[in-house]
Amino acid sequence: MKGWDRIVFEKTTWSDVVAQHDVKKPPERKPEQITVDMPVVHVGNIIMWASASTGPDLKYIERVVLVDFPGNPERSAPSASGIADFAALEALLIEKYGHPSSEDSNFERGANSARWTFPSITIELEITHATETVSSGDVIITYRAVNKNALGAL
Repeated sequence: MKGWDRIVFEKTTWSDVVAQHDVKKPPERKPEQITVDMPVVHVGNIIMWASASTGPDLKYIERVVLVDFPGNPERSAPSASGIADFAALEALLIEKYGHPSSEDSNFERGANSARWTFPSITIELEITHATETVSSGDVIITYRAVNKNALGAL
């Protein structure tokens, strides 16, 4: 993910994200966090929407979320299968970080997930609203800082 090496958890501020990325929309401010919607990113050949959020301090980035969903208007072609995108993203994450610490496949409740847990960061990949008969769904990757040592995890 080009340019993401400039986001360092607990060191990069939300205003740094606005300045370093082509952010078009003002940050969303809530009492417990500030969220910055960023330009789309390419993860492999999958185009995902991105956002970075602060923690309760309202200053430093503690979470980055990437989302791919059926009908994403940024895609040149609609996603044929959220399950296929989930599998492709999982393969990329395994290549970079190794096998996940835990996995959950429960198509009855419409979710599949994999989690990588490290001392300073957790990475969760999930697909929601997919079932054994419906292959589309929202695919979400969440990078969350666990402590101030979450440096360069992206």
